[in-house]
Amino acid sequence: MSTYFYISVLVLAALLFIPTSKLIWVMSVRRLQRKTNHELSDTEVDGQKNRARLIAAILVLSGFLILQPNQAGVLLLFGKYIGTVKREGFWWANPYYTKKKVSLRLRNLNAEK
Repeated sequence: MSTYFYISVLVLAALLFIPTSKLIWVMSVRRLQRKTNHELSDTEVDGQKNRARLIAAILVLSGFLILQPNQAGVLLLFGKYIGTVKREGFWWANPYYTKKKVSLRLRNLNAEK
């Protein structure tokens, strides 16, 4: 795998992190303002930003999948087959997918001569 590939995956993660953290932050601030019926102070807003960043980082990082040679990744969403990743490398998939690693190694070969 080339350096370009790894850099592009990290850029993708960063591009996913920024809007995800903003969305979580806006939703949590609005929920807290509705709940308390007043504007939040700067320290409360900063606390909500840190919380949103943590949740977004966990979501983005949980989507990564590393496959070695002779491995494949099976992607499932709530038990329904979504797809297969057959190439080795560093991949990112939807964090809600269940990622199962499957060996492609040949175990038994019954060939006639």
